[in-house]
Amino acid sequence: MLIEFRVENFRSIKNEVCLSMIPSSIRNLSDNLIDTKMRDPPRLLKSAVLIGQNASGKTNVLFAFETLKQMILSSDKHNVGDKLPYTPFKLNTEFSTKPTHFIINFIVDNCEHQYELVHNSERILKEKLVRFTKIRRERIIFIREKEFEFGVDPEEQEVRSKQTPENVLYLSRASSLGYEPIRRIFSWFKDVLYTIGPTDLIHTDKTIAFMNQNSKCKTRVLQALKNADLDIQDITARTRKYKEEELKDAPDIFREILLEKGSVDLKTFHQPVGNNAGEPIKFDFFSEESDGTQKFFHLLGPLFNTLKKGRIIVIDELDVKLHPGLQNYLIRMFHDPEMNNKGAQLIFTSHSVVFLDDIDVFRTDQIWITDKQEDKSTSLISLHSYAERSDRRLFRKYMLGKFGGLPHLGDERIPEDTL
Repeated sequence: MLIEFRVENFRSIKNEVCLSMIPSSIRNLSDNLIDTKMRDPPRLLKSAVLIGQNASGKTNVLFAFETLKQMILSSDKHNVGDKLPYTPFKLNTEFSTKPTHFIINFIVDNCEHQYELVHNSERILKEKLVRFTKIRRERIIFIREKEFEFGVDPEEQEVRSKQTPENVLYLSRASSLGYEPIRRIFSWFKDVLYTIGPTDLIHTDKTIAFMNQNSKCKTRVLQALKNADLDIQDITARTRKYKEEELKDAPDIFREILLEKGSVDLKTFHQPVGNNAGEPIKFDFFSEESDGTQKFFHLLGPLFNTLKKGRIIVIDELDVKLHPGLQNYLIRMFHDPEMNNKGAQLIFTSHSVVFLDDIDVFRTDQIWITDKQEDKSTSLISLHSYAERSDRRLFRKYMLGKFGGLPHLGDERIPEDTL
């Protein structure tokens, strides 16, 4: 489970922003909370949504999750001298040379951990992993600045630290070298934290794999499609795997994709109407179903897997190609205590803000607003910080700019001779 994520000097984010899944003291919508079975924090939010105008930095907040995850997963493969992914805030000369800073607090094995990373394009400037006891005492696993410091297994960790170049994360290297306490943390980033970008629509294989596990999983997918009023009565999927010699004449980019994922034959079945009522009619999923139907289906596998295994899923622009009703349907799956009984969390961005007036979907501490500051940097503020009552209508206030996060539209005419 995610507790909190902080990032500083990353793309449009200049000063530190913090996305916290720790709930406020408001008492409504208790089903939107996870019971952590821990003393501190006792509860966490099941979901959070980021709203705000275009170019306010919503995507950059979520992209920071993906960047940190990919750095951890790939760092061990770096060679000496390889550059680190470094994209500081470029509109300020001071920050354009300052390091990027990540801090993430999360729960592994019923214990809170905190991982901190500071880096530039050349080297790791600081790396720290700690865990917290039940009474919030900090237990250092390792600290890396100019030198390494180890709070546990110093001799065992010392050996691995000597095999860690300045541009490689110790978290990655120690995991690959088999140090179990750190390998479990590496696995959290690899297996628990899952991210989907706004154009990442190639998740059909995830939904097909889930659907083909057993009859119950297929029933779950079919029921979701029926609940979404998509008129799909049945769906079949076949995945073909290719051998390399079969694709020797294919362009490189297609060959790589086909070798990794294979090709998919996906068919949906619709019930005919009127005088044509009878056997269901077969449709080709990719050429005959709408973009919205495809997007909804693409998401079902990752979302159901997240719920089933108690993971965290981060989705940029969940609302793209989806009706607000379908978006709310997916959100409510995470708030449903029967469907979400393993502490799964959903974090997403959206331009659809109709839920601001639906007091049965979100608490105010689940809604976060990104805004573009005067210096063009990103701010991130919880709607709860505006002290709005949970039963107040918020959509009109948001559209009037009471909370920020709206574009400042110009009205200067575009010269006719340029059209």
